[in-house]
Amino acid sequence: MKTRATRRLEINKRKRRVRALIRSCYTSSHLADDAIYIGKLARTRKPCSCWMCGNPRKWTKQKTLQELKKVEVV
Repeated sequence: MKTRATRRLEINKRKRRVRALIRSCYTSSHLADDAIYIGKLARTRKPCSCWMCGNPRKWTKQKTLQELKKVEVV
């Protein structure tokens, strides 16, 4: 079982990676200083729930990747 210290270390690593990704990809550096935005991206890697980032079933009535993989296996 992972300890609390290990989980904290992992989330801090993810936050550092996200901060570096934001600085390298976006020209506006104010996002790299926003703790809430960084925390959200570190935990989910989805900035929002729009039609590009969200569930395809909700927006375009397509099957999700997981459902497509299950159909192919059966």
